[in-house]
Amino acid sequence: MEDVMSRPAADELDELASLWPRVSRIISPLYHPSDYERALSLLDGVIDRTGGDEMHPLAPLADFLGLLIEDYENSHVPEPAGDPISALRCLMQEHHIDAGDLRDVAPGADIEEILDRHQPLTVDQIAALSRRFHVSPAVFIPA
Repeated sequence: MEDVMSRPAADELDELASLWPRVSRIISPLYHPSDYERALSLLDGVIDRTGGDEMHPLAPLADFLGLLIEDYENSHVPEPAGDPISALRCLMQEHHIDAGDLRDVAPGADIEEILDRHQPLTVDQIAALSRRFHVSPAVFIPA
């Protein structure tokens, strides 16, 4: 019967064991709000560094951080209830961002118009906000 732990796997584990103390100071499970905030900040930095380039060497790190953050949010952060604009304001506050930080969703002036309830969210904006904040698009759809 073949050994379950082949030689390459053992070598990989040895390498991980030597690297993990340094890596775990940067990336680790999210147990506390401070861990969550640190992961959000790191993800923002990775996104800034990669510029959305899926071939960038740090792109898999963005995916991994996204999974950690999503898992934490599913367990610890209730989806905002209420109207879509209140939900958007709540998420912006929670993530420490302003209208200018949502340029990937719409120009800052448009976001201000939406926040002031002078302009409704479009389907594309709802989809982008849902991806950005890792929440259901239903959060941004009026009841």
